[in-house]
Amino acid sequence: MMDSLDEVLESMTLGFFGTGQHKISAERFVESGEVLLLDVRSALELETVHFPLKHHGQSLHIPIDELPRRYQEVPRDQPVAVFCSSGVRSVIAYTYLRAQGYENVRILEGGYEELTQ
Repeated sequence: MMDSLDEVLESMTLGFFGTGQHKISAERFVESGEVLLLDVRSALELETVHFPLKHHGQSLHIPIDELPRRYQEVPRDQPVAVFCSSGVRSVIAYTYLRAQGYENVRILEGGYEELTQ
């Protein structure tokens, strides 16, 4: 079921953000073999800063500007952690996917350093 953007935004109350249910730590991401990393950085960023995923190899690269055309490539049957270099695009991608009906999507905390340690 697809939620409207209005419904998604209305669900993002202080209580929602206070529980942290919109985030996943890099440590928890690495520990779980089921979470897919959705990298929404640009192709140039991926080329310039390509990092190895230690202890976890499942990732999908869809630049944020391609997400409206390609979001169907993101699996609905497994947890998804959205990643970018600054966190801004991750929030946008997270909100977009939620508006497309994705329920098991989170924003990856910690950035490059946490993910590659």
